[in-house]
Amino acid sequence: YNSTETFENSFYNDYNTTSKIFETSNFNGNGVTDKPTQNLRNWNSISSYHVQDGSYLRFKNVQLGYSLPKSILSKINMSSARIFVMADNLLTITKYKGIDPETALSGNVQSKGVDNSTYRYPLSRLYSVGVNIEF
Repeated sequence: YNSTETFENSFYNDYNTTSKIFETSNFNGNGVTDKPTQNLRNWNSISSYHVQDGSYLRFKNVQLGYSLPKSILSKINMSSARIFVMADNLLTITKYKGIDPETALSGNVQSKGVDNSTYRYPLSRLYSVGVNIEF
């Protein structure tokens, strides 16, 4: 259940209004659509309209490294040397329209499956480069 969608599609909460407001039905005489009419009662009422497929595939932690061969290390008096690149939250594949499909998994028992991301930020992507050396 994407409860954040009620904020981004409503004039009554214009601190989070997005361009999606122009898709709502009967806005500026654009006719009837499959979206709820633009009034506070319809958008804030719980309905199946805000239920979305929350399935996703995420590459959360990816690391690629290379260990130098012992033949090279013995010439420079090292026992091991490894270089690596690492990425956290590299890629998320989903059709979910909210900020993050995983946010609905946190919280108390009553909020399981409810994405109320109004006060949350999307996951940060982090890249790291490193070297491990032992003498």
